[in-house]
Formats: sequence, C-alpha cells, structure tokens
Amino acid sequence: MYDRKEQYENALKLIKDRKLIRASEIISLSPYTERTFYEWFPPGSQELQCIKKELENNRTDIKLTLREKFENGSSAEKIVLYKLCANEDERMIINNTERNTGNEESLKDIAEALKGNYTTK
Repeated sequence: MYDRKEQYENALKLIKDRKLIRASEIISLSPYTERTFYEWFPPGSQELQCIKKELENNRTDIKLTLREKFENGSSAEKIVLYKLCANEDERMIINNTERNTGNEESLKDIAEALKGNYTTK
C-alpha cells in the first residue's frame, strides 16, 4: 500500500521537478488512481491547497515567460500554451467570450492582456 505522506511529498517533488501545471498530470505520473488522490487530498484539505498553490506557481512562471516572449510577435503556439496555463478569466479573454459583462473583448485587448497590460473594464 502507498504511504499518504510519502505520496504527498512525491507529488510536490513531481510538480517542482517536472514543472507540472495540472493535478491530472500528478495522477498520471503517480502509481495511484484519481480516486485515491482525492481521497488522500480532499477538497479543502491543507495538502490539496499546497498542491494547488505549487501548480499555480508553475502556471504563473510560464505565463510570465510567455508575456516576455509575446512582445517579439505573436504565434499560435504561444496562445495555445497560454490557454493551457490560463485561469478562467484569462481563458475568457483569450477565447473572446463574455463573462456576464455584455461586451466582447477585441483582439487588441487580448494581446494587451497577454502582455500584462490588460485592465478590466
């Protein structure tokens, strides 16, 4: 059987070493199932909050790197990678969809958001 504390430490190590950005990646690289993962680390648990924070740190690092590269021109690959790392609000902007605002974002607004110059209206 697996030791919960050891698997928690392994999850954090995987996140750091492999620069993971999703819990599903941890599960895929671990010897246990998704069900076991969420039994050990249920929503609201301190361990899951730490795991989520580390995953978010990796997503933020990637987004910051992409923002720097975005100034040298845009490409479909960068947008796709940004979408993978984006939070819900950022995905809405990139996908040019509304979030109860009643107005659509322009492509210029999307580019500004990716450069880090976006301000909500």
